[in-house]
Amino acid sequence: MFAVTLLVIGIVEQDFVPLDDLSRFLALLGATFPLIFRRRTPFLATVALYASASILLLQGGVPAAAQVSSLLALYYLGTLHESRRAVTLQLLAVLPFLVTILTTMILDTQSQFTLIIVLALFTAITITASELSKARLATQTALEERADQLEAAQRDLLRLAREDERAAIARELHDIVAHNVSVMVLQAGAAKRVIGTHPELALEALDAIDVAGREALGEMRLVVGVLRPDKSQGLEPQPALNRLGALISRVEEAGVPVALTIDGEVSDLPLALELSAYRIIQECLTNTMQHGGPWVAAQVSLDYQRNSLGITVTDNGRNSPATGKGHTSGHGLFGIAERVAMFDGTFDAGPKPDGGFRVQVRLPVGNVR
Repeated sequence: MFAVTLLVIGIVEQDFVPLDDLSRFLALLGATFPLIFRRRTPFLATVALYASASILLLQGGVPAAAQVSSLLALYYLGTLHESRRAVTLQLLAVLPFLVTILTTMILDTQSQFTLIIVLALFTAITITASELSKARLATQTALEERADQLEAAQRDLLRLAREDERAAIARELHDIVAHNVSVMVLQAGAAKRVIGTHPELALEALDAIDVAGREALGEMRLVVGVLRPDKSQGLEPQPALNRLGALISRVEEAGVPVALTIDGEVSDLPLALELSAYRIIQECLTNTMQHGGPWVAAQVSLDYQRNSLGITVTDNGRNSPATGKGHTSGHGLFGIAERVAMFDGTFDAGPKPDGGFRVQVRLPVGNVR
């Protein structure tokens, strides 16, 4: 439809009757109508338009409608290919027109000189504009690809952060549940054995079960509360080394004697390190209760150095010196290893030569990852 409009405008502009000047009408038709095929055959359409414009130039002048259609086709052709190929095709398409311009400049009168210069200038501007447009489009495409890459990287980082958070929460829940359930199971077994002969001891065991259960619920609410939008709930502090005495008391109430020794000068440590130290000791004592067997006893040693905290937990349980059978290398020790890795610390666990099990940890201060 646009090509037909340009044809009509060209007829009006030239002020001639198509049937009276058939050659001019056909040249004008060839300089506008091929614009319809610029998408299907862009190069041939552009060649046809400029060839017809050459004929119009030789007939006395190129109307504005023909100039517009030729320049549009030339611009569109330049945007379809990479720069070198595009310029080559554009120059080939306008070659007949350029030859006509040069011939006219040599042979024709001075009256056509300004028109010829303008047409040549418009042609050069159109080729340059198509290259600039293509470069801008390439830049925009590159920026969009870069934005997509950054968005994908951001999604990956968010996914990794969520996985780390889920792992941390799972580790906290494991430590809470494993320790307190172990205490409850041992106390329940003790209560079952003495309820007929010493009911007062059974009541003490039931009280210990009640305390362990309530503490487990409280710590689980604290961990799960992190996932809730309402942060006003569960603002109690996380357990730290100042609660180590209460932890040892619960283990001893479950029937496992625990000796605590502290070397060095006790100092304030980062909260994250104190929480990890508490959970490491809790997990070690839980493993002792679960796997140490009857008459097991544990030893907890803290070694405060200026730049680190050492933790050693040993027991005299039923592990054989060679294999350490009885302790597990599952989630418990794996969780300890993860906590130590958070601080770039050192971790060693295994059976003692004389029986029992030993866990040794060294946590550098101020080295949280």
